[in-house]
Amino acid sequence: MPPVIAWIVANWIAAAIGTTVVVAAVTIAINWEKIMTNLKGKQIAVLGERRVGKTHLITFLTTGEIPEKYDATVEQLKVERKHFKLEELKLRIKETADVAGDEVALHEWKSLCKRSDIILYLFRTDWFNNDNNKYKQLDTINRLKRDTNSIVHFLKGRADKPLFFIVGTHTDMDQKCPSSNDPKFVQYHDDIVAKIRGETNLAVLIPNNQEVTSILVGSMKTLSDTQGLVIRLFGQIIQELEK
Repeated sequence: MPPVIAWIVANWIAAAIGTTVVVAAVTIAINWEKIMTNLKGKQIAVLGERRVGKTHLITFLTTGEIPEKYDATVEQLKVERKHFKLEELKLRIKETADVAGDEVALHEWKSLCKRSDIILYLFRTDWFNNDNNKYKQLDTINRLKRDTNSIVHFLKGRADKPLFFIVGTHTDMDQKCPSSNDPKFVQYHDDIVAKIRGETNLAVLIPNNQEVTSILVGSMKTLSDTQGLVIRLFGQIIQELEK
């Protein structure tokens, strides 16, 4: 991975998660104690429409492992390293049905938003960024608008604001997405985030975006991809909790 990309990717994680970073190899040493202190026992709501990766992410968060040292350029199964079991975090994770006009499911979303510590809203980046299928692209944008509006509405009046992340998945299916080894990947990531804020009208819907903690996009195609996305997510969660 080029040094500039290594540096940026590493710093997405290092400051927040208490890591040791070897930039040339993009090796990130995970501070498991800090993760345990900040995340153990948290209640997490995983929201989004069908086929966005909710079940895959929940399965990984409850049964998966992250290595003590993460290298984005190496398939982790091929490296003999100590691994931390995510089940030790005892995360209380709830997945809901797709709302899609279902009032029962919408009520469940509201209930979860009212009592969860962390809210993850997942959407398909490849659908959102697909100019070749305008119907699917528009449908995805409209869902983002409607769902984020609903979530923000549900959070109104809540004294203890939860962390609310918008997570774009399936970047590997987006033909416009360069390889993570490509210097253009960071610009792609930033462009997608800016497009989400613009298309969903977040700046108007949520003044100063104070309800949305962060937006991040990535892939969960391989074990290494999933580990990388979760490590980035953990880093941002810890950064917010330690402010």
